Amino acid sequence: MILSCSGADYIALEVLMLHDLFIAHASEDKEDFVRPLANALKTLEIDVWYDELSMTFGDSISASIDAGLRDSRYGVLVLSRNFLSKRWPEYEYRSLVALETGKQKRIIPIWRDVTRDDLLTYSPYLADKLAVLSEGKELLGIALEVMRIAAPDKFSELVRRHVAQQAFKNQPPVEMEKISKWPFLWEPLKQSELRRLRLVREVLLEVFPQKWEDLVSDFRRDIPEAREKEIQIWERLAGTYAVISREHSLAGHQKKMLFNELMRESLAIPTSPDLESPAWLSRAIRDYRTSLPDGDE
Repeated sequence: MILSCSGADYIALEVLMLHDLFIAHASEDKEDFVRPLANALKTLEIDVWYDELSMTFGDSISASIDAGLRDSRYGVLVLSRNFLSKRWPEYEYRSLVALETGKQKRIIPIWRDVTRDDLLTYSPYLADKLAVLSEGKELLGIALEVMRIAAPDKFSELVRRHVAQQAFKNQPPVEMEKISKWPFLWEPLKQSELRRLRLVREVLLEVFPQKWEDLVSDFRRDIPEAREKEIQIWERLAGTYAVISREHSLAGHQKKMLFNELMRESLAIPTSPDLESPAWLSRAIRDYRTSLPDGDE
């Protein structure tokens, strides 16, 4: 439902009401693929809608997707034999190009039981576009690939939740084995990013001994646009950890406790109610939350 309002209030409401993504698909693919995929995305806390974008012969691809993009940040287009059998007019495929003008690419194709040659027959544009391949993958793996493109902040938080699980055991389970098996990595990190991450790793090595290769791979699974924010979170955590552990001469178990609670803070997880916070831990949380002096965002 869209409320009637005007000016800045309307813009603010529109932003708040955006879905993470929609799924456009042939009606024949709904029950055995699209609905289970949507459910997998929802378990990852992705706001997805798809029922109204089940297309049949005679529908307009561009009009359907254009409508979806008005209410969603990204659109998933399930390209299957059922979809291609509709024999959409070529101008419908060309119209997808117009919907992706500018730097931000908002349409994510999923190839389902089709090959590049199949797509070339219908649309060279779709055949050449970077796509998520479904062959040989479980639905959750496909959903995770879509997630890291359409909701990079949520994907990065999922990775940090996995780190948190390694430190304490009361977090919801994260299907990280699915993530770790992904063969696809985005472009290599810049040297400046690698040097920042090396410093973070060295600071936290005593309480979080992650292998360098694993650390770099984790960040390469983030889309490049999301890397800077995630690196800043880890730098902030490492900076607070270094200051508090040094100034208070913390013992090993105290350092582990400090790291655990900073991980909770980075994920906005409330502190355990039975935890009696020592003064140094309360100071650590304040330090993490407070901007450094003489700086600008």
